[in-house]
Formats: sequence, C-alpha cells, structure tokens
Amino acid sequence: MTKSQFAVAVLVALLLGLLVSLLAAGGFTPARDAEMSLIARAGMGSEVEENPLSRESTPSPTSTPDPTTAPPDTSGVRPAPAWAGPDIADVLLVQVAAQPTNFDTFFCNVAEFYGLGCATLDASTVEITAEMLVDEAGEPFKLIGLSASTLAELSALELNILRALVEQQGASLLVYEVDEETNLGALQALTDDAVIGVTDRNDSVRNWKVMTEAPEVTRELSGQSIELTRVLEQTDWSLELNPDARVTQLITSVDDFSQIYPIFVMQRLGQGAVFLNAGDRGEVALRDLPLRSLYYEAEHFSKIVPLMMTMRYTMGDEAWHQDVNYANLTLDGAPLAEGYQNLNYAELLRQMERHDFHTTIALIPAAAEQSQPDVISLFTGNPDRFSLVQNGNNKDGYEFYYYQEGPGVDTDQHAPRPLLDQELDIREGLERMLAHERNTGIAAARVMIFPYGISPAPTLRVLKELNYLGTVNAQDVPLGEVAPPDWDFGMHQAVLDYEGFPLVARRQYINSFQSADPFIRSAALDLFIDRPALFWSEPTPGQLFTRGMGEFNVIADRVNAIPGQLEWRSLGYILSHMHKMKVNDDQSVDIMMCCGQLEFRNNSGMERIYHLRKQETDGASTRRVLVNGVEFPYRFEDGFIIIDLHVPAHSDVQVLIEVGGD
Repeated sequence: MTKSQFAVAVLVALLLGLLVSLLAAGGFTPARDAEMSLIARAGMGSEVEENPLSRESTPSPTSTPDPTTAPPDTSGVRPAPAWAGPDIADVLLVQVAAQPTNFDTFFCNVAEFYGLGCATLDASTVEITAEMLVDEAGEPFKLIGLSASTLAELSALELNILRALVEQQGASLLVYEVDEETNLGALQALTDDAVIGVTDRNDSVRNWKVMTEAPEVTRELSGQSIELTRVLEQTDWSLELNPDARVTQLITSVDDFSQIYPIFVMQRLGQGAVFLNAGDRGEVALRDLPLRSLYYEAEHFSKIVPLMMTMRYTMGDEAWHQDVNYANLTLDGAPLAEGYQNLNYAELLRQMERHDFHTTIALIPAAAEQSQPDVISLFTGNPDRFSLVQNGNNKDGYEFYYYQEGPGVDTDQHAPRPLLDQELDIREGLERMLAHERNTGIAAARVMIFPYGISPAPTLRVLKELNYLGTVNAQDVPLGEVAPPDWDFGMHQAVLDYEGFPLVARRQYINSFQSADPFIRSAALDLFIDRPALFWSEPTPGQLFTRGMGEFNVIADRVNAIPGQLEWRSLGYILSHMHKMKVNDDQSVDIMMCCGQLEFRNNSGMERIYHLRKQETDGASTRRVLVNGVEFPYRFEDGFIIIDLHVPAHSDVQVLIEVGGD
C-alpha cells in the first residue's frame, strides 16, 4: 500500500467512526436558515432574504405544488393530511316538518353561519327517545332548538327526556317563539316552574336592553341598549317569571308604564340550561330577508340575536370565532403635517396614550412630500399608536370611478376613469408610498382606501396582483355590481366575491357627535360576530375633532369597556391577523382566512393540525404559498385555496398567498 493509499484509508476510517458516534448519540440535524421564522431571520442582517411583501419575487409556476412533497423545514411547521370530514352534526332542530315556523327556517341557517352541522327531527312523525338526541358519535347534542308551537306535539314523557338531557348530560335547550298560546305546562315542566305566564304588554316603542348578568352568553353585546330611529310598536311577549326562581334575564324591554319585562331568559338546570325567547311574532324570517338585515336592522333585534347568542355560547370553540377583537380609528386624507384643519398630531398622541386607541392615517400619496420631521418622528417613535395606509393617489375627484359613460354614470359629478388610468394611479401611488417609506422610515401597509368611493371590480384585480391585503371602505360591493343573493352576504369579516379580493367594510363614520351611543352599539354588533370595529372620519370642520382633540376619547373608553379581549391596531395588522377558527371533531382546527396574508399562533400546549382556507375565485392566479417564508404545498378545491399544516405548540405561523410579483 502506498502512502497516499494509506492516508485515504485512515481518513475514511476516521469519517466512518465519526458517523457511527453521531448515530449512537441520536443522530444530527443539518442547520438550515429555513428552520427560522421570519421574525427570527429578520434580525440577521442583509444576508437574510427579505419579506416577500416588500421585494421583487422570482417568477415561479402557477400550478399547485405536489402536496406529497414536503418543503424545507419551517421551524417545525410541516404539511398535514387533508381533513377527511365533514364534521358530524353539532346541533339538533326538533320541528313539525309539515308546519315550519320562522324559527325552523333559520335555526339551521344560523348553524351554517357558525360552521356547525345541523340535524333535524320531526316530532310529529316519531316518538322522541333519548337515543334520538345524540349525534353520530353517540354524544348528546350540545344544543337542541324548537319552536314553542312544537311543544304541543310532545308528550310528558318526551318533555322529561329533554329535561333529563339538560340536567344530566349538560345539553342546552332553546325554545323560541314563546307567546300566549304556548303550552304553559310544558314551559313549567322544562324550566322547573320558572315561568308562570306569558303576557302581552302595552308597549308602543321597540327597544331592548341586553343585561350584564351572563356576559359568557351575551358577550360583546352585554349592557347595550338597542333603540330604533323611528317609532315602531313592540311585538314581543313578556315572560312572567316565578319570583322564587333563579332565572337569568338576558334581554329585556320597557313598556309604556316604564315597567321592565324579560324577553329572553336562561334557566340553569343541573349541568345544562334552558333558554326561552319570546321575541318573535312571525313577522319575517330568512326566507324574507337576508341575515344582515335581521341582524343589523334594530327592529329585528329580538328575532335573530337570541338564537345567535345561544348557539355561540353553547358550541364554544366548535363554532366559528376569533379570540381577539380589533378596533381602529382611521383619518382619511390628512398629510403628516401639523396645522392641517383641526388635527394636532402631538396632542392626538397624548390622547391615544391616555385612552388607549390607535390611529391610522390614510395618506394621499401625492401629499407625501408634505410630511414634516416632527410628525415623522411621532410616527417612527410610536408605531403602536400611529400607522399609514394608502388613500388613492392624487385624490383629484373620484379617482376610481366608472371606466366609461353609460347608464347610471353621473358624468355631471364625476368624469369616467378608464381601467388603464386607474392602474397607473394605483402603481404611481404605491411608488410614492414606497419612496415615502425610504425617506421617512414609516412603512405603509398595502391597504387601499378609495377616496370618494369604491372602484369597479376589475380595478380590484390590479390591487390583488400587487399583493395588497385588501380595501377598507364604507361600501363592500364594487361600483356597478350588485350584491349576490347569498343569505349571509355582508356578515363576514370581508367580502371575497369579487376577484377573490378582500373588501372590508368600515361602518362607524364619526362626525362631531352629541352622543356616543349609536357608535358603540354599531361597534358592539360588529365585534359580536368577530368583525373589527373600524371608526373613520376626516379631520375637517364639522367632522371629528371639531370640538378638540379629546373628542374621540369617550368612544375609545366605551369600546375598551366592551367584554372580551380587545386590541387597537393598525389596519395592516388587523387585516393580516383577521380570521375565524373552529375546532373539528378530530381536534384539528379549521381557519377561515380573510386576506392573502395571515399571522396566527398555536397557543395550545400541544402540536395541532390546522386546515387553512381562503375563498378564491381563480385558483390559477396563485403563484405560490409561503409559510414562515418557505414555499409550501397547497391545493385549490371548491373555490378555496386550502393549506394543511402541522403546527408545534406555542408556535407562530405566517402565511402568504402570493398572486402577482412585488
């Protein structure tokens, strides 16, 4: 053997020995940058790849990656198997199928709104047994609903079976449409004699008060007074309660003699509870009005909200929900300069710190050069209080109006703006905002607030291809379009029916007000269904701050007092964190994304499987999906982009669905 051959043999032996030692010690894992989260890699300097939201991306195929091919390690996040569902039924409707009531009409619809499966049982054709009140897994239904008129079909034995399910198995029973014709004996049997009568009060004005005794049920609506802006006779019935019974009153009203009477109550029995609602006389149902009208129009408050409260409470994390509530104040069109109209930035900061709220400025890109050093310093030094988004480009009239003349186009008020001109405006505005960021250090989230009003739908495609998070406007239907006939349209966090691009509605327009009550009621209604409370104004005479920089404080204080965890955040933060989730029967978690970017955390103490879904009109437009900065497999199915993830305990996840380039 030559010396060179001997040296090679020794080297090979040493390497083999080292490998054996490593394997005996439990193996090794190659270190890779991909194992770090975006947050961890952000502090490593210029050698680390930039966030894909702020760089030019390398083109990649638009086809869906092979879901069987695992991407590089992303800090423990890895692909998961697809959910084999669907979930088994969660709630049960007991009805007389041949004589459906309004309640029968919308019980299962509301269950669908909360992502729940709904089973039905016809009490007129079968004798109810305990075995009929359990789901496919053999577990009792957590919620059973029935109209009070259905009670007439139930025998004493069947009533006892329902009551036993409540007392012994912890189920909840909801009896709706209680009126003076309801079988009082049946109510008493179900509530342990808590109800002694149902009467018709003299009440010429509709109004309601949500009580505070059970915030776990009434949630964000606790303490709210619901009043109509017009006089309309009250059509609810009064539940006359046994004074010796411990009944929790949830919603009450006041009659013409200033006497308070209960409409919606809860009676706890054993491990469960019975809910009674007397707030409906058969006026309207979902077959007549969409859910948003029943929910947001005050005159229908007692018809739909008690059902939603009961279902959200009884089903807990199995219903669509978001753990954190978000709020924001946006001021449109203000430059970053002191002395603009009635706006004083330094004083606004002091008020925000004292009353804990956040203000986003919707900056007109053409006015970016007006930014003053002192105001810039306030923004860079207080990102938890100040933030920026884009407000059109030049704000020279209705910048994103109809493309050409035609029916419904008011050319006397606004000139048509061709699609190409609108695209150039968006791109020029984005370049101006990026230049402003380079010059000032103030990053602006890619959120568009259209000046004057929303654009036609094709303009949204331009925003989508530039990876904007969404638009935030008073309108959630593009110019020239009509709302789809979906029964739940306008009830979700964003409208995604147009180009699959998020349209987020802001409902709380603030002027120089006399009472904060209408704004708080509006905000509470949004928060109750996990929409953000988005206040907005322009700091011009007659609008917010006309009476001083402390004018918003009373609203901020009262919003902060609404039950639930609430955070005031920038619009960019809100849109990138906005989602709904629910726990499936196999303990995996479904997440409904609002925007093409989502940040969330697995707060549990164990690894969980997450199934992320985002509504999308065109799956082929997706370039790629990034999870914690690394390309990740996904699939397009039934109008949704779906991403299946294993997420370790206490781990943060950042998801980005890229459409266009930068």
